[in-house]
Amino acid sequence: MPRALPLSLVLALVFGTACSDASSTTTTSSSTPMQKPADTRHVIVNATELDVQALGALDQVARTRVPDGDYWYDARCGACGAKGGPTAAFLPTNLALAPMKADASGGGSGRTTGVFVNGRELHLADVQALSRLGAILPGRYWLDANGNWGVEGTDVPLGNLVQAASAVSPTGPGYNRSTPGGHLMSDGQTSGWFDPKTGASVLVGG
Repeated sequence: MPRALPLSLVLALVFGTACSDASSTTTTSSSTPMQKPADTRHVIVNATELDVQALGALDQVARTRVPDGDYWYDARCGACGAKGGPTAAFLPTNLALAPMKADASGGGSGRTTGVFVNGRELHLADVQALSRLGAILPGRYWLDANGNWGVEGTDVPLGNLVQAASAVSPTGPGYNRSTPGGHLMSDGQTSGWFDPKTGASVLVGG
């Protein structure tokens, strides 16, 4: 039986973006209360600018130098992206950063897509990507790092994105494709991502 891919890589195929291993529980410091920001770098995550220590730790878990910018981060499933935008990457879960807000991807009122995951109203591109796995109905849901999902306020999973992605994939576990977020590849055992713009790369598996 083919080896199962990590959730982060399965969702990277769905979203067509780059990611790193979402199964890690490494933590980093938040900037609340905010200390002196880095002199030459300005990275904001969930509306909080990171101090030098937190920024250095984030670089380590991201395995690359995080570019200056304004980002959102979902601590429960590891998803992250630019403020106002859709999912662009996956980081380890449970990083000690400021809480994510409902309007992280530009919505928040329920009028954009009406689909909330872990408190964030999904961007239209997120909903379109997830629709490849089945119909996405407006509502409030949770998603964990193992791909399990359910209705907000309950603990009982109603499905698993990893299993759903496996069911709809006609090509098996191997893939090799270029995306706007970088180059994704896998032989079914080892999976990787390479960003030709920065030279950053991630390998996951054996």
